[in-house]
Amino acid sequence: MEQLRSRAMAPKQGAVPSSAVMMQQSLNKLTGQVEWNVVRLHDDQDDGGEFGGLAEEVSEALTMTTYLDMLNDTTRNRAYHLAIQKAVKGARHVLDIGAGTGLLSMMAWRSMREEGRSKEDEGSITACESFLPMFKLARKLLRTNKVGAGVRLIHKRSDEMEVGIDMHCRADVLISEILDSELLGEGLIPSLRHAHENLLIPNARCVPHRATIYAQLVECEHLWKCHDLPGVESRLADGVVLGQSDYNQFQGRSAAMHVDPLARQMHLLSEPFEVFTFELSRAPDECGQHQRSVAITNDGRAHALVSWWVLQLDVEGEIFYSTGPKWIKHASAYENPEFDLQIEWCEHWKQVVWFLPGKGLLVSSGDEVLVTASHDAVSVSYNVMSSQGSGMPQEEIAKHNIDCPVLFEASMTPDRIGVLGHEPWREGVRLAAETALRCQKSSVCVVLDDSLLMTMASASADASVQVIAMFPGRAVGQEYVDDLSRTMGPNVGSINVMNEKATSLTPENLGGRKVDVLMAEPYYTSSSKMLPWRSLRFWYERTHLTSLLSENARLLPCRASLRGVAVNMPDFWKSRRFIKSVEGFDHSSINSVFGACGELPLPHEVPILPYAVWQCGQYEELTDVFTVMEFDFSHPIQTMEGVTEVAVSRTGPCHGIVLWMDWSLNPDGSLVLSTGPAGGRPTFWKQGVKLFRSPIEVGAAGAQQKSHLSPPASLNEESANSLMKVAGLFNSCNGDLNVTVSFS
Repeated sequence: MEQLRSRAMAPKQGAVPSSAVMMQQSLNKLTGQVEWNVVRLHDDQDDGGEFGGLAEEVSEALTMTTYLDMLNDTTRNRAYHLAIQKAVKGARHVLDIGAGTGLLSMMAWRSMREEGRSKEDEGSITACESFLPMFKLARKLLRTNKVGAGVRLIHKRSDEMEVGIDMHCRADVLISEILDSELLGEGLIPSLRHAHENLLIPNARCVPHRATIYAQLVECEHLWKCHDLPGVESRLADGVVLGQSDYNQFQGRSAAMHVDPLARQMHLLSEPFEVFTFELSRAPDECGQHQRSVAITNDGRAHALVSWWVLQLDVEGEIFYSTGPKWIKHASAYENPEFDLQIEWCEHWKQVVWFLPGKGLLVSSGDEVLVTASHDAVSVSYNVMSSQGSGMPQEEIAKHNIDCPVLFEASMTPDRIGVLGHEPWREGVRLAAETALRCQKSSVCVVLDDSLLMTMASASADASVQVIAMFPGRAVGQEYVDDLSRTMGPNVGSINVMNEKATSLTPENLGGRKVDVLMAEPYYTSSSKMLPWRSLRFWYERTHLTSLLSENARLLPCRASLRGVAVNMPDFWKSRRFIKSVEGFDHSSINSVFGACGELPLPHEVPILPYAVWQCGQYEELTDVFTVMEFDFSHPIQTMEGVTEVAVSRTGPCHGIVLWMDWSLNPDGSLVLSTGPAGGRPTFWKQGVKLFRSPIEVGAAGAQQKSHLSPPASLNEESANSLMKVAGLFNSCNGDLNVTVSFS
């Protein structure tokens, strides 16, 4: 399920009674079927539950939000608290938009009380929160912290609020944190425009006061491989074509990611430059455009713009918060030496990478390029041209994108483009398809998932093959596949595209024939942001289609392995640790809701979460890679258990284990597609991260080799946790995977 965050401009919701029913859309983890579930939400005053009787489905969704990470961001919390203390001095009415847990409202409430005002002049606070689960949690936390009537909490969007109904008067202070990594994506501009026009007095104070977006031109091959599939394929000699330059080259793409792990392979081509500054103490413009000349400082090819933002939280310019990469953190003109700008690793805000079209722009030191930045209400876009005019003007890019069909846009994320251009991955798929089809004069091959790579590789392996490609995510159409086939030449088998789930395949679709080869990468668009074993959906679908398979049907993949490694991940563990209080406000009741690690009480379990571990800060592996269980697709799907023991090879704090899937494409195991973490190096895959309740000091048996990331541990050979036992249970009914870990 996609991440959820409290949004001031979220879909409209009416008032919900204390005991309510809501419909929640969810994806069946095994079948891929979208389902609607009835979720009952009872008032927490009635049942005394940990989260007001909130249904398990909603709690599971909340573990994937960034709330826990934000509340563990001590730099953010401290900066907001200091700025709010200054802003609310003498204030009569404070408005908090997108209250979340109510933290900012509580900061304002305490700051106003600490002024020593008379009871008649205490002032008031109104907060709005549109996401029902967060509204209920905020209400509970306000009671826990004995705020009482000090904060009036409204379950509405800010643009639904009216003075005289929801607020007794206009507010003279606005506090908010409706910011995403790009700054604008959570509705900052429309929310503030409505507030300034309808809910605030003229010249109201705002926290934050100002926001500035900065950018920098960079060269980085990893980023290029995440964007220019036609360019990557031009370097390869496998004959398989997946990207059409006519469709891909000029479409602007952006992605939020941590760029610090790429610093060693990133070549900086310009100094940081200002893109936009938004004065938040007045209504910001809905759209804008700015062109500036940027000096090139190094020779290279500009593959991308890296952008970040800086908040000035107070009017005086003494309190700042930056999302900039580490290489500019302490060398920037906007840093105030009186305010500690030590930024910890965090997941909730990253940098944004804007990919330049195609192969990028070749530049030389001393050159100047023209950067045109445009913004609408929710996003920022860029056009970069050399001073000689090379590059495509913005209006031509817009016209090109209208004329060219937007194909498989949903599935072609930067990571997915990287996978499709990854030579070892492509070679494994191509060889497996050729091997499976080699001994058959003519065959029916069915590709079950959304794998364009598997489809084109199997069709190019044998001109006599009949390929039926399901594409259940409806991301690829017949027209695009036909274009690729023509590009690859005449020796390509016929491909029939069916934008349906595999379970809809019938004997009529096969023309009365049986399936000789059943294939999947496996890659399902709907599971791309989920845990890696969600692709065991292939096993479920292979079981469902048993009656359609020929006697000696080949399966690709034929087996899979759940693999893992014990890890030291201090930054990631810290971002999801158990919270007792935030800036002096009790938040202990949120931990089980968000799946915090640390002092989480039994029977609550820390959930396994999908993350690309190379993006998760400091990382070191403490054991060799181990196998938890094996899945054999020649048998129908079944519930399975697996247990393994592995020796610890390094000494230090162990924060959890990382899990992933390896897919065997042939029976002898010589062709394996791995989604593993590659030792923490940049990859294109997500893994499952299972954090422990608390870090466990482990020690290598025999000679105790120490981790270079961890402080020395006071361990000896007798007391060290040197042997780890991992047990896994796969539930074939719902696709859930439960993993437990113990040490001896």
